[in-house]
Amino acid sequence: MTEKPKENLKYSVLEVKEDPKLTVILMEGISNTFTFNDIALAIIALKKQRTALQAEIGVHEATKVNVLKSNPEVKDMDEKTLIAAYLYKKSSAIVSEGLKTLQSIEDQLTEYSQELVDIAAQTGLQTEIKIDGNSEIYTAPLTEKLNA
Repeated sequence: MTEKPKENLKYSVLEVKEDPKLTVILMEGISNTFTFNDIALAIIALKKQRTALQAEIGVHEATKVNVLKSNPEVKDMDEKTLIAAYLYKKSSAIVSEGLKTLQSIEDQLTEYSQELVDIAAQTGLQTEIKIDGNSEIYTAPLTEKLNA
């Protein structure tokens, strides 16, 4: 999906599909077609990326703590201490970048949620997005609206 100014966006249904998640929606203001399935796949990918990154950050946070606990004399820089300092510095950089990336993922997830609210408000369409067997975002099934 493309970058867009948030205001002046309008949504309309181009093509209703039997599977509601494949209904084609037109975003005007900047033209772009997509399906609910496209959004669901993007959300799933972001959440998997977030989970993996959180685990990696946790490992490196623990490494930092362990290095500092067992080697507070990092400034002496003998070989053992130099290795500990290297691990600490490397982990600090990974944690810093990981936290920035996590914030970006959270921002994108918030943007998708708002976009789904805007779509529902402007088109009356709502959908249920299932991630790892759990329903998330909007639980009013699209099929109710299509069958009405």
